[in-house]
Amino acid sequence: MSDAAIVVMWGPPIPGRELKALELFQEAMQFYAKLREKGEIESVEPVILKNPGADLDGFTIIRGDREKLLKAQNSPEARRFDIRSGLLLHNFKTLEAFIGDGLQPRLTEWASVVRELA
Repeated sequence: MSDAAIVVMWGPPIPGRELKALELFQEAMQFYAKLREKGEIESVEPVILKNPGADLDGFTIIRGDREKLLKAQNSPEARRFDIRSGLLLHNFKTLEAFIGDGLQPRLTEWASVVRELA
């Protein structure tokens, strides 16, 4: 079961770069499919929003083992996707998330800090 996720978020393409942004999305999906085939990630779920806001058009949730995800995220190919995405899309962000078995340790840590500050 996944204990972590990477959430990749993006807004609208920079005007004039729409086609390149679409091509990049397709390349990224192929990249994630290869990672899944190799067992480096457990799943990938792209989401396109029906009525996008000014700052968010969609996101992708990539699930897996934290160590494997971080290794994949820090690979040269993934870093290149991040750079290209930042140049083609508004509001591009990549966030680390806690899910599944990774959620409880994070909540326990958070609760401990809350108690210290109470």
